[in-house]
Amino acid sequence: MRWLTVFLSFILVSAAFAQELTLEKAVEIALKRNPSYKISLLSVRSAKEMERVAFSKKLFTVDFSYSYTRLNEEQQVNVEPVEIPPLFPGASPMVIKPHDIVISRQNVYEYKFTFFQPIFTGGKISMAHEIAKLGVDVEMLKEKEARLDLVFEVKRAYLNALKAKKFLSVAKETVKLLKAHYRDALEFYKQGITPKVDLLRTEVALSRAKQRLTDAEAAYKLALSALAVLLRDKVDASYELHDVEVKPSLELSFDDCLRIAFSNRPVIKAVAKQVEVARRYVKLEQSDYYPQIGLAGEYSKHGNNPDCDGDGLTDAERWAISLQLKWNLFAWGKTRHSVERARIEELKALEQLKAVKDKVALEVREAYLKLISARDKLMVAEKEVAQAKENYRDTRERYKEQIDTSTDVIDAQVFLSNAETRYYEALYDYNIAYARLVRVMGRE
Repeated sequence: MRWLTVFLSFILVSAAFAQELTLEKAVEIALKRNPSYKISLLSVRSAKEMERVAFSKKLFTVDFSYSYTRLNEEQQVNVEPVEIPPLFPGASPMVIKPHDIVISRQNVYEYKFTFFQPIFTGGKISMAHEIAKLGVDVEMLKEKEARLDLVFEVKRAYLNALKAKKFLSVAKETVKLLKAHYRDALEFYKQGITPKVDLLRTEVALSRAKQRLTDAEAAYKLALSALAVLLRDKVDASYELHDVEVKPSLELSFDDCLRIAFSNRPVIKAVAKQVEVARRYVKLEQSDYYPQIGLAGEYSKHGNNPDCDGDGLTDAERWAISLQLKWNLFAWGKTRHSVERARIEELKALEQLKAVKDKVALEVREAYLKLISARDKLMVAEKEVAQAKENYRDTRERYKEQIDTSTDVIDAQVFLSNAETRYYEALYDYNIAYARLVRVMGRE
């Protein structure tokens, strides 16, 4: 029992620690578990099976059937009596009364093999196969677009969690600094150097900081939960996130970003493939103008027992081969209207391609401008933090020398906390904006 106790203790201790997680690991886990992305992968597999089905229609088919028929009675042919004229004058004619001829037994068993090979279909089968192949390409491009979406969502959730973690650290540092200031204020109050109102102001500031710390802890847990949902983990899962110390620089112009997006975005390529599909459908409908030619064969065997070894009346086996032609000559304009509808669908696909390109251009423009704005905010926030830290140090020193008041220290500390909060917000918003620009350009 001792080893069991040790084992359970180890599990409990292990469960108390948060799971270490990097951004790369989070993306890897999401790609393996996320149901929406799995659906896109399954759609690719389904499209590949459809392509195989379309290809198989080019090849010959062989069917088998077996039947048993029970008749109410044996089938017979009634034969009329035959009268032979008399050979000599005065003689009576001769009448022959033959028996009825049996043509089918009461029990009929039959099995049959049929064979068919299409020879010419006006391009219907080949066009259907090409459409199915393009369908595979479309689904693969949709899968890539879904992958880009998921990777970006994970990046954004991960960076938002890091931002919430930094906000939490700022809140903890604020409480720590205010506690230290409270000890100084309490000591000055005991010595009669400062009035009680300064001590009360410090207590109020410390209480508010503790409340903000509680809010920051809740916000951080909620950000982790948002990340856990994307990773298909428990909603209350805890992670130890590795920081992303990256400040990517923007070295591309808007025109460069737009050009990359137009050449890389899977959604544009997917809609372009759908235009090709629409063109193939026009040819598919036009195939009904042509005759359908095929080679058919049949082999059958019948009998009055399950072995189908004959019934003693007719040959048990039969085979035949035929060349078949089928041509629809008149159907009230059905083919013409079908072709026209397919051409309209092609025009719709072309307009859809234009709309998607416009949408992508707008996404790139929006992401590019937001990134520039985030970069400028980050530069301002960096300077603000440096100034706030210097101001806090000077104010603390002047307070210890009783040059500044407790209110001045609290104000300096609030200014520092706000500056650090704005800095971390600008830092991670910049990284998110960069990730969004990368995503709309069609890159991971």
